[in-house]
Amino acid sequence: MSKCDIIIPVWNQLDVTRECVTSIMKHTAYPYRLIIIDNASDAPTASYLDSLKSAKDLDLMLIRNSRNLGFVKAVNQGIGASDAPYLCIMNNDTIATAGWLNELVDVIEANKEMGLINPSSNTSGQYPEDKSIDDYAETLKPLKGQVQELYTCRGFCMLVRKEVVKRVGLLDEIYHIGYYDDTDYCKRAQRLGYRAARAKASYVYHKENVSFKTLDNNKELFDNNERIFFERWGRHVRVAYFLDSAK
Repeated sequence: MSKCDIIIPVWNQLDVTRECVTSIMKHTAYPYRLIIIDNASDAPTASYLDSLKSAKDLDLMLIRNSRNLGFVKAVNQGIGASDAPYLCIMNNDTIATAGWLNELVDVIEANKEMGLINPSSNTSGQYPEDKSIDDYAETLKPLKGQVQELYTCRGFCMLVRKEVVKRVGLLDEIYHIGYYDDTDYCKRAQRLGYRAARAKASYVYHKENVSFKTLDNNKELFDNNERIFFERWGRHVRVAYFLDSAK
């Protein structure tokens, strides 16, 4: 069995980071190495990350930056350090569930044309509602092996073949701290013939933008990156059909 490098940039947010790492350690049976890039977190978070070095059975690489380089550059540092056949770009405000990584790898290995894949998540409409996250994830197990093709994957939890990275390269740092970097990467991969998809039976919960919400220029950053993306790739068009049920 091959291995996957899980790349997680961290900038403070101790509680969500701990919850994310704990969920990965608890629910990941597929062989993995955790590559954490610490973007100059404050003392409590930095201390927690240091404590992971002594965690039992955890294969860890901890990369420390003297200042916050942003999400995109941190991910690129992790990609540069990765030597596994698969890598998974993951936000620190995510919660993994049982079998999440095994299913992602199984699906992408069964579909050779796929280069990038997301799990199911609340960000794509799959929400636990009256169930716990783990209990809801269990209800998706009958969907094992099933996929939904996507316009692009999202970078909150995105498994990528190493061969895609070799051909596409790194995330484009024109997107600075983040936003649209993942969408741009998918479009570049699709241009080379790779497909993007969602593995229906894999589930990772995403709290969304926990770190970005603390930035004063959050909206300005989003709008600027959106403009760059649309200038490169254009706006995708959604077509709606209205059916007259009376006929």
